[in-house]
Amino acid sequence: MTVFQALLLAVASSIYGLPFWRGGFIDQFTGKPLIIALVIGVVMGNIKQAMIIGSVLQAMYIGVIAVGGIQSMPSITRCIWFALPLAIISGADAEFAVTLCVPFSMLETFITQFLRTLNTYFLHAADRKIEEGKFDRAYVTYYYGLILSTAVNFAIIFGMNVLGSTVILQYAELIPAWLLGSMKIFTRMGAVLGFGMLLTGLIKKNIQFLYFVFGFVLFKVMGLDTITVTIIAGVLAYLLFICTGNKKEAEHV
Repeated sequence: MTVFQALLLAVASSIYGLPFWRGGFIDQFTGKPLIIALVIGVVMGNIKQAMIIGSVLQAMYIGVIAVGGIQSMPSITRCIWFALPLAIISGADAEFAVTLCVPFSMLETFITQFLRTLNTYFLHAADRKIEEGKFDRAYVTYYYGLILSTAVNFAIIFGMNVLGSTVILQYAELIPAWLLGSMKIFTRMGAVLGFGMLLTGLIKKNIQFLYFVFGFVLFKVMGLDTITVTIIAGVLAYLLFICTGNKKEAEHV
């Protein structure tokens, strides 16, 4: 990996980490591992492999939601920016990326909580400025925490991509075969877990599970492609809506 590629990845991850598009449609769209994988693939010049690995990570996190600030699975919004590029340059598969993401996701959670705790200092500083009537300085104080978190994010992504291309890949060669085999099993189970969490929120009645089984048979058993299955699902939903007049029932197909 070149220094320029590491710099582009660090800049892209820092822009993504800015809070200006949090909570809206842009966040819901760009915050997915598959979309991040597309950006990484463009920078690394290997979109196909990036999307293959990103689709596995997307399947694992497809049903993850944050309720009350608590996520059901550790965040990989930072570690994916170096785990996926390192997997690409090493010619490894998705299991290698997951092997890097899992331990670093725990560290990412610690860093995130540490930065949030540190940001309370700037909040108290802003309170003091407000009490002194210095509202302009209180407004500027808000950006101190943003600058700090952006700088930390940039340093982590840039450093891991520059040093990781040599240090981490050498470390990865020391990973025993049994651990890589375990990670393959975990990766496949993670995808099942992600879809299970998604179905838990979508399926309201047990009979609606038949739609999922029907789609699985079309795709896996009969070998139809995703677009064909989507068209069949749309036609089935429309016919169900026409026949029953129940819009809510058709929406679950």
